[in-house]
Amino acid sequence: MTTFPLDNLGVTIDATGASAPPYSDIFTSLQVSFRSIYGSDADLDDNTQDGQWIGVMAAAINDSNNSAIAAYNARTPATAQGVGLSSVVKINGLERESQSNSTAVVTLTGVTGTTINNGMVGDNVGLGTQWALPPFTQIGDGGTVDVTATCTTPGAITAEAGTLTKILTPTINWQAVTNAESAFPGNPTEDDATLRQRQSTSQNQAAQSPVDACLAAIENLVGVVRATYEENTGSGTDANGVPGKSVSFIVGGGDVQQIANTIAQKKSIGAGTYGTTTEVVVDPKGRNVNISFFVLELTTVTVAVTVQALSGYSDTTAVAIKAAISAYISSLPIGAIVHLGKVNAIAALMTSPVNTTFDVVDSSTLLNGFNADFVIDFNKAAVTLVTDVSVTVGP
Repeated sequence: MTTFPLDNLGVTIDATGASAPPYSDIFTSLQVSFRSIYGSDADLDDNTQDGQWIGVMAAAINDSNNSAIAAYNARTPATAQGVGLSSVVKINGLERESQSNSTAVVTLTGVTGTTINNGMVGDNVGLGTQWALPPFTQIGDGGTVDVTATCTTPGAITAEAGTLTKILTPTINWQAVTNAESAFPGNPTEDDATLRQRQSTSQNQAAQSPVDACLAAIENLVGVVRATYEENTGSGTDANGVPGKSVSFIVGGGDVQQIANTIAQKKSIGAGTYGTTTEVVVDPKGRNVNISFFVLELTTVTVAVTVQALSGYSDTTAVAIKAAISAYISSLPIGAIVHLGKVNAIAALMTSPVNTTFDVVDSSTLLNGFNADFVIDFNKAAVTLVTDVSVTVGP
């Protein structure tokens, strides 16, 4: 039981961190102190001048306490926010990523040895998007080369597979261009949660495990949104198709050549690489080395939820259900399982007071148009995109 007046109205810092009494306790403590000075019969109702003045002082103390706690918490990435978090992660050599551009791996076809300077390609579906190639590109042996094209417009610009086929900067002996996979969409300015996760991962760069250090280095490349890996230390091919003594990275966003260079520099000596994207890296002795990895593919998940409306249900509740499910699925790591039971729990909004206004009758998930209780596909690098969540009011 709290005893008034309080011994301390300010912030206390101890082994558990920084804390302060709530506004209601500060207000009550000031009332008790006031009456001990001016008499127990002092009228401190909200409509009196003295009562209102005590409220003003309690609010000022509470605001000051909150500011002090926020300043204390800004000392660590786990609790810092906004500008404070941007500042504290600099100790790890990190910066908050600004708005990024969509990227797509494109295959250029032409005469071997043809050089393309500051090339540009466009879409064939009337969107008018423009995608910049690296400043210098050379078509390799076999008459093709894979490079990363970056959309000139920031944000989540889409480009489905096979739609980037227009050559906007014609070059002699450059004959064709296409993208075998969909573009990886750009992102808005990096949010606090993502920056905290990246800061935590970055500490692995000093780890003893070379593969963890390699992953951390990849995640710190410009444009890389997320990444993971599968390592096979055995001698035979594993269940995911990774050959023995090899590592396979799955990377979303970023420049494919930079990714390959990083893998070559950081991976264990003698370890093989596995994936559908292969780039040539020149080692310190001038030899060409093939580095393979997977470019993250986005898997479409559609969720349908049927609810029974109870007293107090409104359209805003449906919006909250959609937002909660989208946030859950979009936050899953690469290759994660999407459990229908978990989707049901998220749809029920168990931690929200509005969950008493409806019952979840049924729900289902669709993966690329097919019924599925879960999604896990290493080669396609699984769930990252929710395109539609529908909420229907049933009987």
